[in-house]
Amino acid sequence: MPVHTSPADADILSVMPASSCYTVVYDLSDDRERYRVDKVLKGWGFRVQKSVFECRLSRRERIRLAGLLEGLQLKSGTVRIYRVLGEGAIRIGAITEEDVGRAVVFVF
Repeated sequence: MPVHTSPADADILSVMPASSCYTVVYDLSDDRERYRVDKVLKGWGFRVQKSVFECRLSRRERIRLAGLLEGLQLKSGTVRIYRVLGEGAIRIGAITEEDVGRAVVFVF
C-alpha cells in the first residue's frame, strides 16, 4: 500500500516541527517477517516493547521508513505507524481524509 499525503499537508508543513515522534507497532505471526521488521526498525528508533518502537522522524524519513516496511511484502500480519500528537496523545479512530498519511500510516 503506497504512502499518500493529502493536499492539506502543504498547509500544515509551515507550522509542523522538523520532526515528530512516531510509534511503530507490528503484529506478525511469522518469525522471519518479525526478524526482518525488527532489523529495519532498529535503524530508525528504539524498542519500548517486544513489538513496539518509538522513532523521531521527519516527514521524509517517515515516508522512507514506510516504503522500506512496505518493501518487505509482509504476509503474516501488519505494521502500523502512529504519529504521537501533542503531549503523548495518539489520535486513533474517527480519522478524516485529511489525517490519512499524516497521523496514522498503515503498512500491510
